[in-house]
Amino acid sequence: MYRSDTLPRVEDCIKGRIYKLRSRNLSYGVWDGKEGFIGIRTKWHDSYLFTEYHYDASEIYGTVADAIDTGIDVPSNIPIKTRLGTVDQETRRDVYFDKPVAEGGKGWCFKDTGEPSENIRPVSIGNNLLKQFLDKTIKELLNTDDDV
Repeated sequence: MYRSDTLPRVEDCIKGRIYKLRSRNLSYGVWDGKEGFIGIRTKWHDSYLFTEYHYDASEIYGTVADAIDTGIDVPSNIPIKTRLGTVDQETRRDVYFDKPVAEGGKGWCFKDTGEPSENIRPVSIGNNLLKQFLDKTIKELLNTDDDV
């Protein structure tokens, strides 16, 4: 995929703004403010938030070759990220990974106490608010006659 002459520079992309994309896996995505566009990817009948990177932001992984500003911003109360953290599957307490015990680390630990536990079963929390907003907005954009 080649870079379009109309692809805005990384520094000109607006954090929280939705863009119509020409990329490998996304048709629309919201600029994350760093180097990528978060959109909804569908694979094997499963849809999830996925990041495609600006062509100029990553030599190896830059797959967004064009981005057209739709003028639509994600509401400020919705975080612009694919995941909202990790919790223990059973207790739902926030957890973090220190480093493997074999390397002198504690492994998985509870954030509130810092206590490690071999019983922690980490589960990533997806950003459902962003996914729902993008899903609704993309459907509306696809149903308009505007050349966005």
